[in-house]
Amino acid sequence: MMIRIAAVASATLWWFLPAPLAAQGIVRQVGPTRAFADIQAAVNAAANGDVIEVDPGTYAPFVIQGKQLAVIGNQSSGAGAVFTVSGAPAITVTGLQPFQQVTIAHARATATAAAPAIVITGNGLGHVRLLAVEVLSNSFGPVAYDGLIEVRDVESLWCDRVRAGDYRYRCNGAAGTAGLAALFVDSTPVQLTRTVLQGNRSDAPSIEGGDAIAIRGSDSLWAVDCHLVGGQPPVGAWLGVLGGHAVHDVGGSAGSIRCCATVLLTTDPAASAVAVQGAPSFLMACLPDTIARTELPLGVTELALGSTTPVTVRAEVGNQAFVLLLGTGFGSIALPNLLGELVVGGDLGILTGGLITGPVAIPIAIPLQPSLVGLQGVLQSVLVGAASAFSAATAAGFTIR
Repeated sequence: MMIRIAAVASATLWWFLPAPLAAQGIVRQVGPTRAFADIQAAVNAAANGDVIEVDPGTYAPFVIQGKQLAVIGNQSSGAGAVFTVSGAPAITVTGLQPFQQVTIAHARATATAAAPAIVITGNGLGHVRLLAVEVLSNSFGPVAYDGLIEVRDVESLWCDRVRAGDYRYRCNGAAGTAGLAALFVDSTPVQLTRTVLQGNRSDAPSIEGGDAIAIRGSDSLWAVDCHLVGGQPPVGAWLGVLGGHAVHDVGGSAGSIRCCATVLLTTDPAASAVAVQGAPSFLMACLPDTIARTELPLGVTELALGSTTPVTVRAEVGNQAFVLLLGTGFGSIALPNLLGELVVGGDLGILTGGLITGPVAIPIAIPLQPSLVGLQGVLQSVLVGAASAFSAATAAGFTIR
């Protein structure tokens, strides 16, 4: 990804980032009284960079193919308002081109016995972000898929405040060797922030419980402030049949796996929280003085032109210097002299900096610039020490409408 640093201590960083800042999209509204009655019709009509804003309600499944879009719940009825998509699968993202991005925010998706709730696949160099998304599961028995959320061959996936799975429900994945995973990943680097995932209980006494995260390929995982729980063992489990793992490198070829300020649990005392090909494994601990957090107000994922919104920066250990970064995209980025990865991507600038002695409130002003509509922004703070190093941070994601 292209990186440009603009050393600006101003809340109007937008004016200093190189053009084009955004896809110059428009807002297309979906709802019973809107121009579009269903989401797919709005997706079909949309151009790259558009925002599709959905009123609360229940909608038919939709597919995003080869377009940079943000599909977000309309928050005018109150922060946290969601729209529900019911079908098989409920949401599909596919065919993204290099550097294209898709955001799904404030959505609820339901799985069925026929298909996962969310399928993200075949996207080459595209990036997908799920913000404040809830995935519901029920008892299905054996199914022909691997996870409630299935992700294959994507440049990066970022889940923030995602909830998926229930360790009590019975459901076996396609492989027939474990209960259904909450998140199944193959050939995709993943960042998780403030996310809760639970593997499903298996549906046969010979099948182990499902994993919160099952990794098939050579993928990297970075989780901060998450809660990951393996599914329960089956009723009447045979001798040696255990519950699921919080994190499971199923293929044995995963790359870096880092879980910082994250709870890793199993529902079976005999099962390991982290496993490689079913065998217990361990993770390196994250140091508290390397963890920073960047937060928009609860429930906020969309910022309007002309609005001013506070962002909070805080750290587990105070009296540390920080810089607040803003990116026009998102992904997985390594920068020189930084230990770890950034979630921000695209054109990158420094918004401000300072010393964290407690929570720091910084106003983010969005100018009345129509070309900013559709920008899928990311705010992330970086702690700066003697070695200019950081290892973990939560990021704040938003879309400008």
